Amino acid sequence: DESIRRAKAEAEKQEMSDSKTSDQKIQRLQTEIDLLQVQLNSYITEHREVEADLRAKKYKVENEVDNWIQKYDQDLGERQDEYEEIDMIYTEEKKQLLELEERFAALEKEYLSIMEERRVAREKRDRAQRDLNRVVKAATTIQAFWRSYKVRKALNKKKKKKGGKKGKGKGKGK
Repeated sequence: DESIRRAKAEAEKQEMSDSKTSDQKIQRLQTEIDLLQVQLNSYITEHREVEADLRAKKYKVENEVDNWIQKYDQDLGERQDEYEEIDMIYTEEKKQLLELEERFAALEKEYLSIMEERRVAREKRDRAQRDLNRVVKAATTIQAFWRSYKVRKALNKKKKKKGGKKGKGKGKGK
């Protein structure tokens, strides 16, 4: 019995010691838990503030990006409209250019044929003028020779007449 009682007493003592140690550990751990809970709450508050700041920055950046995208879309739309307008004008002017080139080609062909006709006519006129000038010169030369011939013949006749009537008409003929 005694050994059982001692064992029981030792067990109770051990239990008391263990219980005291356990209570102290629990107390220490509870204090540590309380400190850690306060620290956790502090971190949560701090992180919520940081998160709120970051969310505000994110919202601001998103709004800025949306504004940039809208501005880009607007600029691009304006440029697209401008491009389409310029392209339409270019297409119309190109069409007009092709029409004008076709007309010009026809006019150029007509112009070249007219210029060729004029050149041929001018050559004919020049040739006719040269021929006329040659004929006029020849006629003038022939006429000059004819007149000189007639004058010489008339002088020869006068000389023969004078030769028969010496002295008479010497001053009159000149």
